[in-house]
Amino acid sequence: MSKEQNKALFYTQSKEEVLKELDSSIEGLSAAQAQERLATYGHNELDEGEKRSLLSKFIDQFKDLMIIILLIAAALSVITEGMDGLTDAMIILAVVVLNAAFGVYQEGQAEAAIEALKNMSSPLARVRRDGHVIEIDSKELVPGISFFWKLEMWFLLICACWKQLLLRSKKQLLQGNRFQLKKM
Repeated sequence: MSKEQNKALFYTQSKEEVLKELDSSIEGLSAAQAQERLATYGHNELDEGEKRSLLSKFIDQFKDLMIIILLIAAALSVITEGMDGLTDAMIILAVVVLNAAFGVYQEGQAEAAIEALKNMSSPLARVRRDGHVIEIDSKELVPGISFFWKLEMWFLLICACWKQLLLRSKKQLLQGNRFQLKKM
């Protein structure tokens, strides 16, 4: 795709315009076209990047401005007060190390949550290939492919929209508003 096609707002165009820009048809792509586009655009997945070691995560916790100020305060405490300031410096260093350990723990929990969300994603997608509807791995989705929603997907989407509408209405009633107000 050219840069103009990447910038195109497909939702504002007609179905025919989108199919023309993506060099596709209502019958979907052929297996050969899909393989060619898979080679061109790559798999439909996020780049994970490289995993950082526990030590690098721990060291990164000390790159915060406030932590650097606390470390300087601990050093100045020892320099200006000598051995009398050692207790203050040790307390500051203990707090900084505990903060760094807690930061590494939180980062690990966030990475685990992201991994769990990835594992929950739909592994299969229904597409039209060579005129037939088939199920493929969602990583093999490419631009120009005809994608089909299953009936239960539509049902879940409609239920989510209704739930959001009902929650918004209940919130307005609880706040004492007779009419729904839009927030700016």
